[in-house]
Amino acid sequence: MQESFTYFYIPPSLVTGEEIAFQEDESHHIAKVCRQQVGDEIYAVDGIGNRYLVEITMCTPQRVEGKILETDMDVNEPHTKLSLALPWTKDPKLDLIITKATELGVSKFVYYTADKSIIKKDDDRIEKKIERHRRLGISAIKQSLRCVLPEMKDIGRSHNFDKCLKYYDICLYADLNKDALPLQTALKGHLPKWILLVIGPEAGFSKEEKITLENSGALPISLGPRRLRFETAALAFTSMALNILGEME
Repeated sequence: MQESFTYFYIPPSLVTGEEIAFQEDESHHIAKVCRQQVGDEIYAVDGIGNRYLVEITMCTPQRVEGKILETDMDVNEPHTKLSLALPWTKDPKLDLIITKATELGVSKFVYYTADKSIIKKDDDRIEKKIERHRRLGISAIKQSLRCVLPEMKDIGRSHNFDKCLKYYDICLYADLNKDALPLQTALKGHLPKWILLVIGPEAGFSKEEKITLENSGALPISLGPRRLRFETAALAFTSMALNILGEME
């Protein structure tokens, strides 16, 4: 089969043996937008690493079913599992980062409430925000031909970093301080399996947050001589790290 320009999403729960039944919104996209027909072969991904080559056996705008012909694992996924820690901020900025960083290859998003966050976390809305980000992530993995939907987790206050950093081989945080290390220097000689990149709010990290990060072994990293906006810094940091680690080749 010629490589498809479109991947379709199938929740793992809807894969039964060698049979697949797509949800109604994805069925409509397959049948009406992409104009696929019975007998056509398409790719479907389940967000947990599986890519299925599927032959369509039923095709209506309300329901598309198919038979699995082949299964591949972790196609186009980075070897390094990169997590990106982001403070809660205005929705449009986070939406942009979630979409583009997923396309680049981020494996996990860690949300936190910074001391200087513009917007404080609203516990009553946190699940709705993350659910919206999951939908953005699904669109992004289809766009970028990935198989894994990034995990999304809120850790509460920034001072909880010391509890999660121990799970990473290396942790780096973006810093404007003149003593911050070049990213190339910090990663020299490292082949981490798990790496955490931390972005601060636009007002910067508080003194206490920097102490928490540094006491947990995190290294300050310079992203260059120019001051970047929050969303630009997040995407630049991600791209630079993946490139240095050989994940963009």
